[in-house]
Amino acid sequence: MSRENVEVVRRIYEAFVADDPETALGYFDPEIEWREPPQSPGAGVYHGRDGVRRSYEHWVRGWASYRLEVEELVDAGEHVLAKCRQRVRGRASGVEVDQPLFSAWSLRDGMAIRMRMYHDEQEARAAVGLG
Repeated sequence: MSRENVEVVRRIYEAFVADDPETALGYFDPEIEWREPPQSPGAGVYHGRDGVRRSYEHWVRGWASYRLEVEELVDAGEHVLAKCRQRVRGRASGVEVDQPLFSAWSLRDGMAIRMRMYHDEQEARAAVGLG
């Protein structure tokens, strides 16, 4: 099942990168738990597809420009570690930020049930059992 999990996460990111959150949401369990990095502005924990939609809209639409690139998806059985890079430009400040972003995905029956974001790779690796 792990190869299939990596493919599900790949499809989720492809949809988000294409600014098609509705397609991405189709891969989420209705009760998904979505956690943003605690250090991020306005970070929070969201539940369900509507919660993920709110988080996505808040985060992506909050920047003058936002670009996410998936660098690697690591198979960890029922989990997938996503190594990404986000490049953003502040709406008011114009400041550009280029930083890594790691996500620990948990899946069951081909659906994402939990996603936790981290700025620290070691924390993300530990979250998927690759510590």
